[in-house]
Amino acid sequence: MKKCDSLDISKFEAVIFDMDGTMVDNMQYHVRAWKEFVALYGVELSEQQLSMIPGRKNSDLLQLLLDRTFTTEEVTQFSKEKEALYRKLYAGNVASVSGLFEVLAYLRQNSIQYAVATSAPKENRELVLRELHLEDTFSVLVGEEDISKGKPDPEVYETCAKRLNVPSEQCLVFEDALAGVQSAKAAGMTVVGVQTAGANTQIEDADYSIDDFTQLTLR
Repeated sequence: MKKCDSLDISKFEAVIFDMDGTMVDNMQYHVRAWKEFVALYGVELSEQQLSMIPGRKNSDLLQLLLDRTFTTEEVTQFSKEKEALYRKLYAGNVASVSGLFEVLAYLRQNSIQYAVATSAPKENRELVLRELHLEDTFSVLVGEEDISKGKPDPEVYETCAKRLNVPSEQCLVFEDALAGVQSAKAAGMTVVGVQTAGANTQIEDADYSIDDFTQLTLR
């Protein structure tokens, strides 16, 4: 991976942010919610299973974590239960990753489009954006309901690029999870891995790496 001081954001037409673990350092709350949720069904998660959580859709995680196939109705119900538990744990604790607002201001001042591409459901996105006061900030927002395949499939980033009307090679992506990095790279985009605390840090496939947004050189 290259040093982030060699990255010139102004060369890109659009910047796309993953949300969980990238804009906000919230993976500990997702992990806690999954632990409490599966415990209701007599399951204890291993460290390997916990490492699978970042970036993936609930439909994929249910099968991975509970080791069985679910009906569409079960996926919908169990996902609602888990996400309600997550929002209960996370509400009032939402905080942006350091430097996020400065990057957003830079993009706005330089007329660079910016968007969100996330596997998170609508209610979770609304919680984060509302508590960060960013409800009307992003020109495009692609979420769980907009895609049929979760990360590492490139669908979420390809969909975002199409809605932005920007070629994939002109998109810069910020991601914290291995599955998300693989998704964006498969879509043909340049990726900055964000090494947030508690996140899956196995993101060697990223083009650049930062601990938070304050390490970016905005020029």
